[in-house]
Amino acid sequence: MTPSVLPGAAGPNFTILLIADSPPAEPRTDFETPVARREAVISLARATFAVGGSIAAPLDVDVAPLLGTLALDYLQPRAAELHGEPPPPRVTVMETQRSSEPARRLLAPLSARGAIRFRDQQGEEVVLEASTEAQIEGLSDVGRHRVTAAMVHVVNPKFAILINPGSRVIDEVSVLRESDVPTFNFGLEALDDETAASLHQLSVEDPTARMLEGTTRSPWVGDDVTPGSRHPVPPYAYLMQRLLAERLDI
Repeated sequence: MTPSVLPGAAGPNFTILLIADSPPAEPRTDFETPVARREAVISLARATFAVGGSIAAPLDVDVAPLLGTLALDYLQPRAAELHGEPPPPRVTVMETQRSSEPARRLLAPLSARGAIRFRDQQGEEVVLEASTEAQIEGLSDVGRHRVTAAMVHVVNPKFAILINPGSRVIDEVSVLRESDVPTFNFGLEALDDETAASLHQLSVEDPTARMLEGTTRSPWVGDDVTPGSRHPVPPYAYLMQRLLAERLDI
């Protein structure tokens, strides 16, 4: 039998839990955090999907559509073409607070195409109905849902990744640690001392410096820290691939 050449058609079966906080309204540094956040999410998704993994995330109307759109590139042929059941969606989005009809309508097209699996607070899969509205109202009122113990139980992540975490993520990390889920932090935005101390106490590592140690110096890891200068976005594609290889032994 000829091996499949589809992206992510073979490889380990695992789930990574993603928590990606929005950049603060008033950044504490001059870093381009919106760019870094998006690049980190994209890099994690591509690295994960390419080796047969999936990503789970609490409901977030900014992150979920991005993950679902990226997952479309890794869809396998329809069941009729494979003569069997289609593989499960690469992305799981779960409501952990009250249900959000605007978010459900937003994600319905991606769910219908097999890119996203949507779950409610009880962990039950929800069939989303597409909206015929030209514009979906109420999306701006939908904040990122929190990770709960129930979500960790449902998605059973191999490990979790925080991107640009703020102070409110500490309670979520505590839930992850109670379930012995290894957790890693990536983010350009400087953490306040209290948040940094809490993440350290909860054994959350930022592996960026460790993984870039010994690499060839380049504009990605420049030394320019003069006032008013901007640091380039770290090479997240490299970092996420390194992290997966390290944690999955692949």
